[in-house]
Amino acid sequence: MSEESLYDLKEYLPLSDCKDGWLYRIRSRNLIKGVFREDRKGFVGIREKFGRQYLFVEDHWDTGVPHGTVKPLECLEQCPIENLNEDIKTSEGYFETNTELFKWLEQKGGVPPESVTRRKHWEDLQRLKKLHKQKHNTEKAE
Repeated sequence: MSEESLYDLKEYLPLSDCKDGWLYRIRSRNLIKGVFREDRKGFVGIREKFGRQYLFVEDHWDTGVPHGTVKPLECLEQCPIENLNEDIKTSEGYFETNTELFKWLEQKGGVPPESVTRRKHWEDLQRLKKLHKQKHNTEKAE
């Protein structure tokens, strides 16, 4: 993975080029690979937080501040899993992790490596907050 900041990365696939149900190599705050979900305008992938791994959706960069945190770099392959929801409702009415999608992403190398530093994420978060504040101040001035 490139050490280039998410905010400095200029070349990425625009939202209009992303294909529903396809796996992408991505640069984001929390994911390294994700399946594009057109309905969410984002990518579902495996996130790790506090030692726990789970499915998580991050929005495409082109959706804008403050939620757009993914820049897709390369389209890899079509996902064979039809249900791309993070959780699936059971017959008892409870929700559980979409293990079929989780396992497939895991097999495709979608688990973030330990080398993804917390510092890089913190820096990206600070830049995102700054952009959000700038947008808010611009809207207020109008």
